[in-house]
Amino acid sequence: MNSPRTPKAGAPTEEQDWDHDPAVLAAVQALLVTLGKTFRAYQLYDENNPVRKRFGEQLRTELTALWQQMEQLVLRVDEDHMYLGDVTIYHSESRNDSLAFLFFKDGIREINLLPGLESEELDRFLGVLQKARKLVPEGDDLLTVLWEADLRYFEYQYVDLLAEVVAMPEAGAGNTQAEMKAAHDAEEAEASAAERQRARHPALFTRIVAVADSFDAGTSVRSYQYEPWPPDAVLQEMRDNPKRGLDTLLVKVLITATGVYPVGTLVILDTHELAIVAQVNKDPSLLHRPVVRVISDPVGLPLPQPKTIDLAESDPATGAPRHQIIKTTDPQKYGIRVSDYLISA
Repeated sequence: MNSPRTPKAGAPTEEQDWDHDPAVLAAVQALLVTLGKTFRAYQLYDENNPVRKRFGEQLRTELTALWQQMEQLVLRVDEDHMYLGDVTIYHSESRNDSLAFLFFKDGIREINLLPGLESEELDRFLGVLQKARKLVPEGDDLLTVLWEADLRYFEYQYVDLLAEVVAMPEAGAGNTQAEMKAAHDAEEAEASAAERQRARHPALFTRIVAVADSFDAGTSVRSYQYEPWPPDAVLQEMRDNPKRGLDTLLVKVLITATGVYPVGTLVILDTHELAIVAQVNKDPSLLHRPVVRVISDPVGLPLPQPKTIDLAESDPATGAPRHQIIKTTDPQKYGIRVSDYLISA
């Protein structure tokens, strides 16, 4: 199926009318324990096995009882936990059988179970989780499986790592040096906050890849680590993966015409200098390293004479890039008229 996926939005957590009732809290905790056991039973036994059937019936019973206390069950998700409101309701030390990590690793940040799941879609829902558990990193993800299943009584919200789009800049009125420095300082503070967020929640900014397989008592265990998505890999994914629902021909035209950073984009380099993209690098492997015109020093003050840098150049001693783009920004914040620098480029 090639249509684009759309996040299914559950009701906000604060709308749940449970008011920290200990009985509700205990019921949800017990439900998640049963869900975990049922999930494992679905992995181990075929559909006619009495153990699998027994856990499935217990899960149906607990869901039915829960709807007498709640109208829906909305849970926030992180790597190892689930939260009911501000209360930790689920925690798993091992990610191999963690329900939280199963959702989190593919970008799901909130799940919503609705009345009707237990009677209409429970087997399909558990089948989705079973299939997702067996997925390999280079194949479909849980979002794709959920989208194809089109469940009515299970909703979710997720973060799409490929959804960021670079906006074309517009010219603005000129600012004083003091105003430019203030804007640059604000950008620095924002970038520092983003780095702290990235350190706390790496999966929001990275993909998870398999790095090793090991075998223990006949069980295959795959190890994972975080790895950043380079910008050219993002465009390659958009171009080559039809499950993203994008017209691959149009994406190819876009890449050829604009690269990763379109001409005229105002960027911040790893040296904290401001620069304007002047030319797209035509090498497909270097789309994220254009030629730029550096227009400020590291503290944000304008240079008397802009300098041109090819970001594709590497340090001969280390092979590492001499400069890299760490962020795009809005020229209006600095009162920069981009065309002034492109005309003279």
